[in-house]
Amino acid sequence: MKCWLKRVQNSLVAGDEVAEAYVQKIPMGEFVEVDIRRPRNVQFHRKFFALLHVVFHNQERYEDFEAFRKEVTMRCGWWREHHHVTGKVSYEAKSIAFHKMDEIEFAELYEKAISVILEHFIPGIDVAALEREVREFGA
Repeated sequence: MKCWLKRVQNSLVAGDEVAEAYVQKIPMGEFVEVDIRRPRNVQFHRKFFALLHVVFHNQERYEDFEAFRKEVTMRCGWWREHHHVTGKVSYEAKSIAFHKMDEIEFAELYEKAISVILEHFIPGIDVAALEREVREFGA
């Protein structure tokens, strides 16, 4: 069962009627396992893509946006190893889809992306100037 909880002081309580109904069915004192994930913020997702588009249009190495996005993502450490039946090992960017990452993971990816971009793609620009460009792009 998935449900919404909210933090109230040092406790988590039901965040909606569905969660309330479920919590009422749990016997007093019984333990339940909870997988805590903060839902993704769509505005933050758009900001990440605005960041990527600003940098993509200011670099000359990549002609394909998707290849550029995957390169940045992998340089941030968000990748997985793939072992082929031939014994070859390759690496591929992991998905950044909403159901694959929560808000905390995505925020970490965003912060790493800023560092990767400043180091590998547009050195010489500072964080404030980059953020300004992203805001002007529309995020």
